[in-house]
Amino acid sequence: MKTPKAFGFTLIEMALVIGILAILVSIGAPDFLRTKHKQTFHAQSRLLFETIADARANAMAGKECPGGAASNYWQVAITSAPDTKLGYKLQCDTNDVQTLPDSDLPDESVQIKDISITTPKIRFLNETAQTVLLNGTDHEQSLNLTLFHPESSAEHTICIKRAAGFPEFDQTC
Repeated sequence: MKTPKAFGFTLIEMALVIGILAILVSIGAPDFLRTKHKQTFHAQSRLLFETIADARANAMAGKECPGGAASNYWQVAITSAPDTKLGYKLQCDTNDVQTLPDSDLPDESVQIKDISITTPKIRFLNETAQTVLLNGTDHEQSLNLTLFHPESSAEHTICIKRAAGFPEFDQTC
C-alpha cells in the first residue's frame, strides 16, 4: 500500500527563501529611500517654482488682494537661514495671501546653495509684471536659487532675470 505524499515546503526551504528575500530587501532599500527623497525634493522644488509663476500671473492679471483690496504687487518671500527650514510665502503687497500647507518644505535638509542673504523677495508689479528682485535692500538684475538636497545629492535651479521676469526651472542665469 502506498502512503500519500505530503505536499508543501519544508522548514529549510522556507528559511532559505526568507533569507534570500532579506538579502534582496537590504540591498534595495537604500536605493529606494534615495529615490523617494529625490522625488519629494523634485516635487517641493516644482511647488516653489509654480508659486513664483503664480505671483507673476496674479500681477499680470491685476488680481486684487483677498478681501477686494487693490494690490500694487505680488511677491514671493523666501526664508532661509542656517539651522531653519526653507520656507516661502505668496504675498499681495506685504500681506500674506497664502502660506501653502506644504510651503514650509517638509524635508529639513533642503537648502539654498550659495546664497548670502536670508530673505530674497521676488516681486512682480501689477499689470506690467515688471520684476523687482530684492536681495535684502538691494535690487538685483537676476536671481539664481539653487536648491540642494544633501541626502540624495539632487539639485534644482530656479532662475529669474529682471529684464524677462519669467521664472525658469533648471536653467542658470
